[in-house]
Amino acid sequence: MKRKIIVVTLCVLMIAAMLPVATAVNTDSETDGCHKKLFTKTIIKGFILGPEKQGRTLTFFAVLVYYSSSSLLGETETGVLMMKRVLINGYFIGSIGKFYISGVIYSILP
Repeated sequence: MKRKIIVVTLCVLMIAAMLPVATAVNTDSETDGCHKKLFTKTIIKGFILGPEKQGRTLTFFAVLVYYSSSSLLGETETGVLMMKRVLINGYFIGSIGKFYISGVIYSILP
């Protein structure tokens, strides 16, 4: 029982340590929104709630999610999603649980 309390306390401290770093990230208005790229690989990791997967569509509520995206043309984009509902259309390869996500998303436009 003591071990569970210690683990939960450490997780809460980790989240408390990551929130100020995540809020310091400043995104440009041009990078916000959905960009249409031919082929995109996105590495994603973080804390989520309520994941739902139906075919190629993945939806979840992002508590704190870091992502790094790169396209076939060499364009890269990194950022943080906090307290937002997210809808992803692509092939997800990785691990997804009730409270976390870690993996790679491949998106190919028709």
